[in-house]
Amino acid sequence: MSDHTGRTGPDDDSAARRLREVLANEASTIHPSSDGLTQIRTKIRQRRRGWQAFSRPFAVVGAAVATAAIVAIVVVAVPKGSDNSGQNPAAVSTSRTPSIAPSSVSPTPVQSTGKPHQVTLYYVGAQADPQQLLYREIVTRPTPAGNAFIKDAVNTLLATPPSDPDYVTGWPQGTTVLGATIKNDTEAIIDLSAQAANGPQGLGAISAQQLVYTVQGAAPKIESVELRINGTPVPSLWGSPISDPITAEPPSQVFAHVWITSPTEGATVPAVVKFGGEAIVFEATVNWQITMNGDVLKSGYATADAGAPDQGKWEDTVTLTPGTYQLRAFEASAKDGAPTYVDTKTFTVQ
Repeated sequence: MSDHTGRTGPDDDSAARRLREVLANEASTIHPSSDGLTQIRTKIRQRRRGWQAFSRPFAVVGAAVATAAIVAIVVVAVPKGSDNSGQNPAAVSTSRTPSIAPSSVSPTPVQSTGKPHQVTLYYVGAQADPQQLLYREIVTRPTPAGNAFIKDAVNTLLATPPSDPDYVTGWPQGTTVLGATIKNDTEAIIDLSAQAANGPQGLGAISAQQLVYTVQGAAPKIESVELRINGTPVPSLWGSPISDPITAEPPSQVFAHVWITSPTEGATVPAVVKFGGEAIVFEATVNWQITMNGDVLKSGYATADAGAPDQGKWEDTVTLTPGTYQLRAFEASAKDGAPTYVDTKTFTVQ
C-alpha cells in the first residue's frame, strides 16, 4: 500500500510477487503454434479500430493488469493445436477486407432464445402498377440469440413466401446467408450463397431495395448494405446495376403507394371490421371498397395522417355480416379517377 509520499509498502511488494508467480505459471502452460505470431498480428489489425475507441478511458490501468490481459489474449489466440477452423471465410472479403466492429452479427447458424419476436419483411408487388414497388409483411419468429437479428431477418426473407398472393420475391429458392456482419455500426455486409446470382432479369434493382429495407427492419441504424455472393462483392444484380454499398431509396420511390396492413391476408375478424394501413398518396386520400364475388358492397375513403411524399397511416371501420370478403384500397388517378396502386386483402367475418 502506498503512503502519502507515494512509496509502496510490504503489502504491495507481496502482492506484486504473487502476481508475478501467477503470470509465470500461466505463461508456462502456453504452447504457441507455429503460425501464432501471424494469427496475433492479424487479429490485432482486425480489432485495432474497435480498440482505439475504448483505449483512452483505460490508460490509467497499471502495468501488472496490462500484462495479465496480454497473457490472456495469447492464451485465447494461439491455444495448442489451434488452426482457426471455426472462422467462416465468407465473413471477410478477399478483395475488400473491412475492419469489422465488435458488434458483428455471427455468421454461424442462427440460434434462438425460444421467445417470439416480430420480423419485418418486404416483398415486390406481382403487378407493376405502374412500376414494381415494395409491400410489407410482418411475421413472428423465435428471437435469435446474441446479435444475429440481421442474419435471422434475411434468412427469413429468403425462406418465407409472402402470405399475400399478390406479392412475390425474386430471390432464388435455396439461397441462404453465408455471413452477416456490421461494419462501422452503419453498414451491413451480407454474403449470400451462389444461388443468389440466378434471379429473374428486371427484378434486380427492386430486389436490392427489398434486401436493404428488410435489413433495416431488423437493425434500424443500418444505412447501407454491401452485398456479396459466395464471398465476392457484386456491382449488379440479375442484369441491373446496383450501388456499392446498396443504400435505401426514399420510400416515396420504392414503396407501393397504398398498403393494407390490417386485416392480414386470410384473417378471420369480427362483424365490426377495423381496417387500415399506410399510404403515400395525394392529399392523403385513400379510397377503399369492400367486395364479394367481384361485386362492390361498400365503399368510402379514409384520410391518412400525412400526405405524399410522406407515408401516413390510415384507417376506417365497416360492419359486415358473416362471409368472405375482399378489401381493396387504392389511390384514385388524378387523370381519370381510375384505381391505381391497388392493394387487396381477403378476409372472413365470423
